[in-house]
Amino acid sequence: MDPQKPKPSGQPVRATPLSTPSQDLGGSVRPPTAPTSPLAPTSASASRSSTGGRADAPSARTGQTSTRGRSKHARFLIIGVVALGLLTGGILAMRSGSAGAAETSATAYVSHQNADPRAPIQFTRGDLDAARAAQPDLPARAAEIIADLSGASPELQAALAAHDAQFITVRLFDTCAEDGDMVSLSTDTGATFGPFALTNAGSTVSIPVVAGRVPSITLHALKDGVGGITVGANTSAGTWYSGILPEGGTQLVSMMSR
Repeated sequence: MDPQKPKPSGQPVRATPLSTPSQDLGGSVRPPTAPTSPLAPTSASASRSSTGGRADAPSARTGQTSTRGRSKHARFLIIGVVALGLLTGGILAMRSGSAGAAETSATAYVSHQNADPRAPIQFTRGDLDAARAAQPDLPARAAEIIADLSGASPELQAALAAHDAQFITVRLFDTCAEDGDMVSLSTDTGATFGPFALTNAGSTVSIPVVAGRVPSITLHALKDGVGGITVGANTSAGTWYSGILPEGGTQLVSMMSR
């Protein structure tokens, strides 16, 4: 027997606690510290475990929510644009309908419906424009549409140079609703007028006459406001009514002295 080893006492050996409460300098007892196992999950791994191994799951859910929000906003925006378009179209249709009613219900509209396209514009000597005859390049007066004579026939050019041309003044106007009708005129001697807008107040043109021959005039309907283009021509002999012209239509007009 080894004299160095103590004899067994026969009593079971008690395990010593891993840690015991300790006392700090102030006399208070601190609870024992639990042992740390190398297999214990860390907070990061616990988070990954709770999210199925995806540490960025909250960020992904946030992105999905943001995408759904943008998609919903886009749908609302599209619905708003469509609604605005329908509202605008309805307003324009109502305005067009009311403008068309104003055009066709005008008293003069029937006169255009019944107009004879062969009827000439009649004039008298009171419609001669002495001022324009004396000075063909006279600046435009109030509400006057100046003739473009750049394409004038040689006969008209010679008469203008010799101050031998006469001019007949005619007032052209929209006899019905003032709705933006646009027209122009041309003569068989090469003079042109416009394009210009027809108004209820009207615009004047001075038609050049060479050697007493009144030229034939072509009325060009360029733009229709609504309900057809309706042109009235006023001279001292009365009012002439065009047919109801479609956009792009023309009407040949003659003039006759009364």
